[in-house]
Amino acid sequence: IPHPKRHLKSVPAVKIGRLAIDKTYKGMGLGRMIIENLVEECLELNKKIACRLITVDAYKDALPFYQRLGFDFLTEKDTQEDIRQMFFDLTNLDN
Repeated sequence: IPHPKRHLKSVPAVKIGRLAIDKTYKGMGLGRMIIENLVEECLELNKKIACRLITVDAYKDALPFYQRLGFDFLTEKDTQEDIRQMFFDLTNLDN
Protein backbone atom coordinates (compact mmCIF):
# COMPACT_ATOMS: atom_id res chain seq x y z
CA ILE A 1 0.00 0.00 0.00
CA PRO A 2 1.76 3.18 -1.12
CA HIS A 3 0.28 5.55 1.47
CA PRO A 4 3.12 6.35 3.94
CA LYS A 5 0.79 6.40 6.97
CA ARG A 6 -0.22 2.80 6.43
CA HIS A 7 3.05 1.14 7.50
CA LEU A 8 5.24 1.04 10.56
CA LYS A 9 8.60 0.36 8.98
CA SER A 10 10.76 -0.30 12.05
CA VAL A 11 8.46 -2.22 14.43
CA PRO A 12 7.19 -5.76 13.76
CA ALA A 13 3.41 -5.55 13.61
CA VAL A 14 0.23 -7.28 12.49
CA LYS A 15 -2.23 -4.99 10.71
CA ILE A 16 -6.00 -5.34 10.90
CA GLY A 17 -7.24 -4.48 7.41
CA ARG A 18 -10.90 -3.92 8.26
CA LEU A 19 -13.03 -5.33 11.02
CA ALA A 20 -16.78 -5.04 10.77
CA ILE A 21 -19.75 -6.73 12.38
CA ASP A 22 -23.15 -6.85 10.71
CA LYS A 23 -25.58 -4.43 12.37
CA THR A 24 -27.79 -7.40 13.28
CA TYR A 25 -25.06 -8.64 15.64
CA LYS A 26 -23.77 -5.28 16.91
CA GLY A 27 -23.33 -5.14 20.68
CA MET A 28 -23.09 -8.91 21.13
CA GLY A 29 -19.35 -8.93 21.82
CA LEU A 30 -18.30 -10.49 18.52
CA GLY A 31 -15.79 -7.71 17.69
CA ARG A 32 -14.19 -8.06 21.12
CA MET A 33 -14.01 -11.83 20.66
CA ILE A 34 -12.30 -11.42 17.27
CA ILE A 35 -9.72 -8.99 18.70
CA GLU A 36 -9.08 -11.18 21.76
CA ASN A 37 -8.52 -14.19 19.47
CA LEU A 38 -6.16 -12.11 17.33
CA VAL A 39 -4.16 -11.10 20.40
CA GLU A 40 -3.88 -14.75 21.45
CA GLU A 41 -2.76 -15.72 17.93
CA CYS A 42 -0.14 -12.95 17.92
CA LEU A 43 1.20 -14.03 21.30
CA GLU A 44 1.50 -17.58 19.98
CA LEU A 45 3.15 -16.26 16.81
CA ASN A 46 5.68 -14.44 18.99
CA LYS A 47 7.10 -17.79 20.03
CA LYS A 48 8.36 -18.18 16.45
CA ILE A 49 8.39 -14.71 14.88
CA ALA A 50 8.68 -11.39 16.66
CA CYS A 51 5.56 -9.26 16.64
CA ARG A 52 5.30 -6.20 18.86
CA LEU A 53 2.13 -4.41 17.79
CA ILE A 54 -1.32 -4.91 16.34
CA THR A 55 -2.22 -1.85 14.27
CA VAL A 56 -5.44 -0.64 12.71
CA ASP A 57 -6.62 2.33 10.69
CA ALA A 58 -9.83 2.93 12.62
CA TYR A 59 -12.82 4.91 11.43
CA LYS A 60 -13.89 7.63 13.90
CA ASP A 61 -17.05 5.69 14.76
CA ALA A 62 -14.91 2.72 15.84
CA LEU A 63 -12.41 4.65 18.01
CA PRO A 64 -14.24 4.00 21.32
CA PHE A 65 -14.38 0.26 20.53
CA TYR A 66 -10.62 0.01 20.01
CA GLN A 67 -9.89 2.25 23.01
CA ARG A 68 -11.97 -0.03 25.28
CA LEU A 69 -9.82 -2.95 24.08
CA GLY A 70 -6.58 -1.15 24.99
CA PHE A 71 -5.59 0.34 21.64
CA ASP A 72 -3.91 3.74 21.70
CA PHE A 73 -3.35 6.40 19.05
CA LEU A 74 -0.10 6.19 17.13
CA THR A 75 -0.02 9.92 16.45
CA GLU A 76 -1.97 13.08 17.17
CA LYS A 77 -1.39 14.34 13.61
CA ASP A 78 -4.54 12.62 12.37
CA THR A 79 -7.00 13.86 15.02
CA GLN A 80 -9.06 15.76 12.43
CA GLU A 81 -9.14 12.92 9.89
CA ASP A 82 -11.92 10.38 9.37
CA ILE A 83 -9.48 7.51 9.97
CA ARG A 84 -6.98 7.35 12.85
CA GLN A 85 -4.06 4.98 13.14
CA MET A 86 -4.08 3.03 16.40
CA PHE A 87 -1.96 0.31 17.98
CA PHE A 88 -2.06 -2.35 20.67
CA ASP A 89 1.29 -3.16 22.30
CA LEU A 90 1.58 -6.91 22.82
CA THR A 91 4.53 -6.53 25.18
CA ASN A 92 2.10 -5.26 27.82
CA LEU A 93 0.64 -8.79 27.98
CA ASP A 94 3.89 -10.76 28.28
CA ASN A 95 4.18 -10.18 32.02
